[in-house]
Amino acid sequence: MKSMKPFLFAFGALFIIILLIPTLLVTPFMDQSKGKLGEELSVTKSDAPVLAESPVAVPVY
Repeated sequence: MKSMKPFLFAFGALFIIILLIPTLLVTPFMDQSKGKLGEELSVTKSDAPVLAESPVAVPVY
């Protein structure tokens, strides 16, 4: 079990970083309702259910 500790620590750190990066990127644009990126995010959110319900998987670039 002693050899598992560094692996678990690295995995946990990687998981936390993956969770934090999108939050740090999106948070500054949440307050700007008139920003171009804010409009794109709102459009993407409204289109998401349509893409999820479509039988064919649509890659979003």
